[in-house]
Amino acid sequence: MKIQKRAFKVNYLILFVLFLTTSIQAQKVEKFFDFKWKECKSSEAQYYAVTEKIDSTYLRRNYFIKQQKLLYSMKCKDSICKMKDGEFFSLYVNGNIESKGIYKNNKKEGSWLTFHNNGKMKDSMFFSNGNSLGIRLSWHPNGFKCDSIYESTAKSGARVSWFDNGAPSSYGSYVEGNKKTGKWKYFHKNGKISAIETYQNLNLAEVKYFDENGVVLNINEVKNTPAINSIDEKNWNRNLAKSILSNFPDGFKLINTDKVTVVADFTVNEEGNVENVYLSVPFDDNINDIIIKAIKKTGKWIPATDHNRKVKQEKKIPISFTENQF
Repeated sequence: MKIQKRAFKVNYLILFVLFLTTSIQAQKVEKFFDFKWKECKSSEAQYYAVTEKIDSTYLRRNYFIKQQKLLYSMKCKDSICKMKDGEFFSLYVNGNIESKGIYKNNKKEGSWLTFHNNGKMKDSMFFSNGNSLGIRLSWHPNGFKCDSIYESTAKSGARVSWFDNGAPSSYGSYVEGNKKTGKWKYFHKNGKISAIETYQNLNLAEVKYFDENGVVLNINEVKNTPAINSIDEKNWNRNLAKSILSNFPDGFKLINTDKVTVVADFTVNEEGNVENVYLSVPFDDNINDIIIKAIKKTGKWIPATDHNRKVKQEKKIPISFTENQF
């Protein structure tokens, strides 16, 4: 599953066979998965999983096949790894840590940290018996604080959030079961109030909406919407594929398969621009940059809206290539 130039073939298949042979000799159980994490044949796989018994513990490690890089590692009590117990960590394909922490009887326990693809901190939280507890902090990819949440054992507390320019995004309180209570305020990115919501007896009792200039809006005209591209999805996907394929160097072809799928992650910001693009399921090192650049050039999107203000939204899209496209 490799796109390679005919004149410069590198036999990754042989390297990976040696890698698997070592695993088999060590009496490890192996499985193969496609990009949707469905078990499949080795020739169709994007991921390789190996489970090894060490004393009374089972160690499960998953790898990106083409890159031969570790994806995540976890310790479990059972051979099918349904009962996580012990250290866990996951990695992005660029080698940066994605998350790390401890499981106890299949529940998160103690401090857990998650990171953005660029290596900056994303979340810091504490768990007790699988429930988040105390102060949870999160950050945007540019390092600005995103959220500050306090949770008690009864799942009550308070939340304050910010945009990635440091402007306030929202604040309010909630009671048992993470249900909103009292007055919640939401803001446009320019600092103006976008909505004031009042909750009584755990129900929304009153709401007022304001545009970016402070003018009161009719509540019937306000809707929460996801980020969408400026053209229909089918044509957008077709245009993206054309943009990618038009930049492929001559002579590239698929090896050992007739189809390959990559998965791209990106964010549509409040202005409708695409940012923070990376491949969570990559392709070939020689053309990953071509795919990323093509996604960045897909044009403006219509931003997502939430509580009457434009907000960022993360997107994840699969992109497939077949042999007859080359």
